[in-house]
Amino acid sequence: MTHDISGLADTLLRNHITVNFPRSDALSELAQLPEGSSDSERRQLEYAIAADNLIVRMNRTLIRIDLSAAGHRHFLDRIGINPAGDWAIHFYFADAAALAVLPGLTDGTISRDNPVEHNAKAFIESRLKRLERSNRLTGRGSWWDVED
Repeated sequence: MTHDISGLADTLLRNHITVNFPRSDALSELAQLPEGSSDSERRQLEYAIAADNLIVRMNRTLIRIDLSAAGHRHFLDRIGINPAGDWAIHFYFADAAALAVLPGLTDGTISRDNPVEHNAKAFIESRLKRLERSNRLTGRGSWWDVED
């Protein structure tokens, strides 16, 4: 069965919301490493990046679980960096009602800014095609566990 991927992608783009999380203080300080920094300083930066990445992924997982518990399973998300250099989790919902639910599920800052670090339409269409190929585009199952 073929679905209207383009129409569904347009719906997801309309129902876009971003949750922003600031970088950790350690990462902000270490991100300014001067040229010629020691191996130890570079390792500290790598650890700070890995820790920040883990924290934002944990926040995304908690949001996914809470959205699913609230009955919203048909959405896609992507982690990126916003123009200020902070973490951004972009959510694209099939159901506009989820837009009102999300702010109550996170301490992150909510915005309706368009993502600048990726082509949202191409991202969404690629994920929807993958869901269609795996026969998961319809039904009650969640969409968000389809990763690149």
